[in-house]
Amino acid sequence: MKPLAGGSSSRRSQTAALSSSPASFSSTSIPSISSSSSFPSSRSRSSIPATTVSRNSEPALSAGTALKSWPVPSPRAVILSLHGFGLNKEAFDSFARAMNARGIACYALDLRGFGSYMNNSTGPGGNADAGKIDFYQTILDVKMSLAWLRQSHARVPLFLLGESMGGAVALQTTSMFPDAVEGVIVSVPGDSYYKTFEAASRVAFEVLKPGGGIDLSNHVVGHSTSDPHLKKDWLTDPSARLSISPTELLAFRRFMSRTDELARLINKTPVLMFHGFQDKLSKPDGTLKIFREVGSPDKDLVMLGRAEHLIFEKEQFDSHIVELVRSWIAKHSANFAP
Repeated sequence: MKPLAGGSSSRRSQTAALSSSPASFSSTSIPSISSSSSFPSSRSRSSIPATTVSRNSEPALSAGTALKSWPVPSPRAVILSLHGFGLNKEAFDSFARAMNARGIACYALDLRGFGSYMNNSTGPGGNADAGKIDFYQTILDVKMSLAWLRQSHARVPLFLLGESMGGAVALQTTSMFPDAVEGVIVSVPGDSYYKTFEAASRVAFEVLKPGGGIDLSNHVVGHSTSDPHLKKDWLTDPSARLSISPTELLAFRRFMSRTDELARLINKTPVLMFHGFQDKLSKPDGTLKIFREVGSPDKDLVMLGRAEHLIFEKEQFDSHIVELVRSWIAKHSANFAP
């Protein structure tokens, strides 16, 4: 797909939409979120006007600047985005700016072990544990970030968006905290991969001893996009994490495999799900399986004919996708009662 340029695009994705008919956390020693004074633990409303929210008022994470904002004055809605494996919060920059142009404020969060966490695990004063992947602590991070956004944007509907690994985190968080958001938007959140990824995992375990690193760069990047410029940019990005320990890979697979089971618990939150037909990393039947398991009667699945694995990140979207998201958010903001 052609990236959105200047808020418009002459190309449109081939799209088929399917609508449904009515019918103990364990954390490691990874640095935790700062005190509750920055993060309210409830969904209480606040009198703080939305226009006061800026980067200076973001919650501070002990691992670094894990939360990034793209604010707009008096936003119509707010989105918190969660990135996929190997990426970080910066991957949503272009998408966030496109949503800003439509009056929607955007935030993006680094998942534990990625982005700012990885960068703060080395060097003078670094904490080696900050670079460890911890999905369950990430869910708590998301929950508290949403609570902070709810208080900061007291009279604005709030939505959670996640891609690939971030999509699984978004759905699992929503299943546990259904009142945290007005809706959840995800792409390719399933654990059904093509044989290339499966083969890479098997070879890694056969060759490496426990504790060794598994380099997934060729498999993840090579099968996520066919764009040579994006591949080069991704592979040379110092903030990208494309290696993982055998223990972390097992944890990743276990975590992803729980998504369809937990999706059944989403029984009232609206869900919008995407999958690209040109995805060479994740199979569409994995996304379809999770879509079928979602318990909410208000759910939609959009299959994008020319889209690859990345849909929202790294400029892999067009104006049609942005408009789909904007209109869906507008529809599900109509009944918002602060």
